[in-house]
Amino acid sequence: MLHFPITSITMPMKNVSCDLCSTTFPATTFEEWFKAMHGHYMTDHADFMEASKDKSPEEGMKWMAAAKKRFEEEPEMS
Repeated sequence: MLHFPITSITMPMKNVSCDLCSTTFPATTFEEWFKAMHGHYMTDHADFMEASKDKSPEEGMKWMAAAKKRFEEEPEMS
């Protein structure tokens, strides 16, 4: 039987800023970043969240696609 050492695989970290302010959030995945951003939006940008309630699902999907693109295009931290 062959035994191989278990190595840790680390995901590249990105540090992406909020699109409404300069606060940044480190994350390895878009989902992780989005979860942190959601909490930030709810506390620091409650007025924006309230105004967004009247937007269509299509507008929300467009925002989400743009946010994901921003995350994916952000260079990895060194």
